[in-house]
Amino acid sequence: MGVYFNLEGEFTMNVDSFLEECRLAAEKIEGVSGALVFFHDDADGICSGSIISRTLEKNGFKVERICLEKFFPEVIEEVYRRERGKVVFFTDLGSPHANMLCKLNRKELLTIILDHHDPVKSDCKYVFNLNPEFHGFKGETDASGATATYLFSKTLNSSNVDLSYLAIVGSMELPQFNIGMNKIPLRDALENEIVHRKRVRGKEKLVKSFDGEETELERLYRDLNVLGSVGYYLDGPEKGVQLSLNGYSEENRRLLLELQEKRRDMFREVIGEIRGSGLKKTRHLQWFHVRDRLKGMGSKVIGSLSSYLSYQRTLVDRDKYIVGFMNLEKEVPGFGRLKKQYVKVSMRVPAQLKEKIKEGSMPPASELVSNACLIAGGLGEGHEFASSGFLLKGKETVFIDAVERIIEKNKGASGGRQKTLLDFT
Repeated sequence: MGVYFNLEGEFTMNVDSFLEECRLAAEKIEGVSGALVFFHDDADGICSGSIISRTLEKNGFKVERICLEKFFPEVIEEVYRRERGKVVFFTDLGSPHANMLCKLNRKELLTIILDHHDPVKSDCKYVFNLNPEFHGFKGETDASGATATYLFSKTLNSSNVDLSYLAIVGSMELPQFNIGMNKIPLRDALENEIVHRKRVRGKEKLVKSFDGEETELERLYRDLNVLGSVGYYLDGPEKGVQLSLNGYSEENRRLLLELQEKRRDMFREVIGEIRGSGLKKTRHLQWFHVRDRLKGMGSKVIGSLSSYLSYQRTLVDRDKYIVGFMNLEKEVPGFGRLKKQYVKVSMRVPAQLKEKIKEGSMPPASELVSNACLIAGGLGEGHEFASSGFLLKGKETVFIDAVERIIEKNKGASGGRQKTLLDFT
């Protein structure tokens, strides 16, 4: 057996303290019968939303869901204003904005965040920010949002081990899905025969059976990403929830083929233009703006494009941050329309620059995006090497200038506390 499925070794981080926080939060939902679940628009987010939805439904909850591309305060504030008597969950998003949730949540509705993005501590008693990063794990490598959600689910009822495969699928966005906290759902799934190993095309794969039909978890991961991003405005995230829980149907197979072809054609066109004209460059950044070229697709696609570019050797400078912009549509499915016009921004880090971030001589992407988005009228969050956010349309140059200023003030100073807006204004 290769290292791909290695489950040996002890946990070096404190799983027990995270589980205790989950237990304390779980106690608070007793007596509540309704839940609103916000979930992110990628495979990890869809799996997280599926885990908590099925968990709550088993416990008799009536569950509503809203898939958010980004953490829009105007959406959150309005939802809190409308709702009463429900517990609100944020899965695979929300951790960087726990304090803002305390301010927006004027009715003090019980709110539980299950996330792995770089967090801040909640400063109110009714917002629980359950994030493995508070317990020695790294969200970039050790724990996905789906794993955090799965462990909360197991705290409610150990029978929810049947959802372990979803935590594995969500963890496939990480460099390895079998290290750190992610070992727990993988071990649970194998030991309880929720998934099994199978050699496929000469390689060992993890496979889940839906009503006798075997599905590779890697394929499920890829297809959920397509539904959540390319299909965002075609009810793709909700179709992704159903696919993740029930398996493939002829309808979702047809939709996936259409979406994959649409994405392939559009990516080919945009990459061709970048090859022809190149990226715009500043001292530390290289960037592009697709404007309305990807209209009709969810904003996650600009992150996929930026990620693709980060692995190219001829199209990009290996020592500059990659930034992609696209105009956001005002419609938020399941909610309504945004009041303001925003632009999505995604930042990715090429391999050479990753080493400088690791050694502390350059700041992480999450620090740059979160602070520059604030300066440009929006919000951002993410990880060391991949981060995203939104800003007011027309403020793209403000964002670029802010990032350059932050880098100049912060070079060589990383490794201590994460810098905040006050450090750069």
